[in-house]
Amino acid sequence: MASDVNNVVVILGMQRSGTSALAGCLKLLGVDLGDLFVPADPNNPYGFFEHLDLYAIHENLLLSLGSSWDTVGTLPHDWLSSAAVEQALSQMEQIVTTQFLGKKVWGIKDPRICRILPLWSLLFKKLSIQPNYIFIVRDPIEVALSLDKRNKMDAAKSCLLWAAHNIEAIQGMKNAPYAIVTYDQLLSDPIGLFQSINKRFGNSLLNTSEEALANVSQFIQPRLKHNHAKQAFEKTFDFTPYSALYALLQQRAILSRERVFSTDQNKDACAQSTPSQDDAIIFESISIAQDMLSVIGTYEREARKQHHLERVQHALAANSAKVLVFQVYYPTPTEPEAIIEEKNFYAEYLIPEDWKKIEIDIPRPQRLRKEKLRIDPVNQHATVSIMALDLINSFSGETLWEACDATQFSTIEINSDVIISSLENAFSFFAIGMDPQLHLPLFPELPDVPVRLRTWIKVSRGLHSLPMMVKQLIYKNEILKL
Repeated sequence: MASDVNNVVVILGMQRSGTSALAGCLKLLGVDLGDLFVPADPNNPYGFFEHLDLYAIHENLLLSLGSSWDTVGTLPHDWLSSAAVEQALSQMEQIVTTQFLGKKVWGIKDPRICRILPLWSLLFKKLSIQPNYIFIVRDPIEVALSLDKRNKMDAAKSCLLWAAHNIEAIQGMKNAPYAIVTYDQLLSDPIGLFQSINKRFGNSLLNTSEEALANVSQFIQPRLKHNHAKQAFEKTFDFTPYSALYALLQQRAILSRERVFSTDQNKDACAQSTPSQDDAIIFESISIAQDMLSVIGTYEREARKQHHLERVQHALAANSAKVLVFQVYYPTPTEPEAIIEEKNFYAEYLIPEDWKKIEIDIPRPQRLRKEKLRIDPVNQHATVSIMALDLINSFSGETLWEACDATQFSTIEINSDVIISSLENAFSFFAIGMDPQLHLPLFPELPDVPVRLRTWIKVSRGLHSLPMMVKQLIYKNEILKL
């Protein structure tokens, strides 16, 4: 299928607003969301339906920009021109072109998309893709209750986050086909809702057969709603301005079963679901709020500069078993010289099948004269290729040490979780355990200068070529015996 066909669904919505339930339904209705998802957890036992590698790209981008999922303020005004965005765009394009283009109907879901929607718009434009947005909103009181239960977040911050996500989603989708739905609509009348959504997008996007809709009815249950707007929380915070915005969005929500669009009278309106004049009221009423969020974002980024490592650790915690991560561990100056402190490390997300350049400034580099720098190239079973490893003078760019051929790569120590497959052209190996380690040699002559580690690495999930290598080794041994 050509990449310019209108067969893409983008799910937008604030955290705890029903985006996962919506995505689960769309998957049952034929929307391909990928093969590897962020794993379910007690807060979302039925699954998130978020593509794991896209989640990692989004999270890493926000961290690089001094932000996170719980940052209220907007991103820096020039964020789209940053190096972090350039890298993220390349990674996103690689995933979309290799895993999604050509699928009958595919989609993406991650609440973080609301905050970085201009970046996705750039990619869609580059690939001649016209996305269809489905924007789900939930009562801000219920969202605040849910975030209070999950994250111990106060109502004021929850509501500001709710407003920020919804405002940026509205702004980002306003020039494209979209449908606004509410969480209550999804729970009370899922069949009617998806029939209406399908009509809105021209009756060809979703599989609304009786069997598919029956599966949706089984998936959507009232038990999915654990928090209700009239609970006691409402009495401790004035939700009035947020409830007013929610009421405005409710008015613009797509009609469901009993009031679906007439195919005969409104066929063109259903197919071309671009903004109406009434929607302009929403778009024009949020400019002041955007200015406020921009100011808040500036202060938040300054505060977060001191906590980058903690944010990385928090982001990895829930998905460390599946997200691909490159890590460097180095000794702390307060510990005995022979001890590697695992709390003092640098971590970087990796995207499978994609070469990544990593540069890390090494703190207290003079300690490398007596202690070996430890690199954990990946955190799971994988096939790894490292094109080069360098130590350079951060100030002058002078190369202090390098490994880029077989002789130099052989000076790197490995642990039992690593099986080397080749040292020619690249340092290639299999990570057969969950804790593969590389230890660089000592550098007793290392000058007293700022030092940066630089490497180029590509990782593939799994050990698919390992059996073939073992067979080749067995064959070579048999030949030698002859």
